[in-house]
Amino acid sequence: MNTRMLTTLRGALLAGLLTLWISPAVAAFWTTPDPVVAGQPTRVVFSSWSYGGQPEVEVQVEEGRIVLVQSNLCGVDACFSARVPATVEAMLPPLAPGSYTVELVWAGEDDAPVEAAILDVQAIASSRVLPADGFWTPVGQPGSGLFLERRGDLLALSMYSYLPGAAQPFWLLGTGTYASDSAPLLMRAYQDGDCLGCADHRAPVGPGGSAALRLRFESARRAWLDVFGLGNDAVGPALISLPYGVDYIPHTLTDTVDAEFGPLPLPDLRGRWVFAIEGAESPDDTLSVRLDGWTLDGDAIFFSGNVAVECRSATEAQRAGCTFRPNLWFTPPPPEPLNTFYGPGWFVPLGDIQEDRMRGVLEADGQTWRVQGFRTAPPPAGSAND
Repeated sequence: MNTRMLTTLRGALLAGLLTLWISPAVAAFWTTPDPVVAGQPTRVVFSSWSYGGQPEVEVQVEEGRIVLVQSNLCGVDACFSARVPATVEAMLPPLAPGSYTVELVWAGEDDAPVEAAILDVQAIASSRVLPADGFWTPVGQPGSGLFLERRGDLLALSMYSYLPGAAQPFWLLGTGTYASDSAPLLMRAYQDGDCLGCADHRAPVGPGGSAALRLRFESARRAWLDVFGLGNDAVGPALISLPYGVDYIPHTLTDTVDAEFGPLPLPDLRGRWVFAIEGAESPDDTLSVRLDGWTLDGDAIFFSGNVAVECRSATEAQRAGCTFRPNLWFTPPPPEPLNTFYGPGWFVPLGDIQEDRMRGVLEADGQTWRVQGFRTAPPPAGSAND
């Protein structure tokens, strides 16, 4: 079998496997931001089809209705004889709050059915989750996963996995804009390159295919992976970030999402931390916290220092997390309610506590502000337990 034929077969195999992932169900589409916020431009990513070219989309907004007109379904040089799956993007203009019917029609395809979906536009942005950088893996399924890095509102992602039914290593690369608690990403595959560090480097052919993924973050260290082709609004595997390189408390606190994600290790929080209120209107004040040791009392872990921190398991009233005592307050910026239900005080969810960063909410007088802390000095030497 000659090289050209082998390359053609590889490309056909990859395209066929990716077709299993990318269904032409346009009714399932994703947006950035998600949920859509009134007055902001919105990026739409959806699964469609083409005859080999990169589709273009014209956006028409009417009262309560958005029409996406897809055209340019042919390649520059030739058309395929049959439709092939394609991942399509479009930009929506700023919208008013409300519910919209989104319709996709194909220019020049009179007999093509109209695909429809519902898009809800919120008046204000929802609370954000800041995902942890590093490796992520499906719960209880080691050997495949993702590597994620965040730069502001942009996520870069690599996926290492195996071709369905072929047991051959397979990886994808992509970037996507991150907003609220999710990010849609157009992942691209490459093929026919050389090994890492090979002396005679041969540039890979790419992209060899594409797949549309969406990450939805339950917290900084827990997420779901959705993949086009698993059905409309299909929920993919639960993912957890892989902890390594630091000490963890040898006691497990129970969270309300443990049944789906499994228990989450709590890092040893001793050391020096600096906290500040987030947001453009936030004050310049910072709060320095020193945590020297920890003790265990029933289902609670107490960190002692110039500020005491109490971490507890979940109850019917609230999720598992850590509370700062005594209540030391910043001078808050202008009110930015986040509709949280933790009650007055300073609460940090377990899933938003990382090795050197934690993020929580500060609630007082019916208003809520986001607070973020960074560890500036490692835990003290010696036994972690007082």
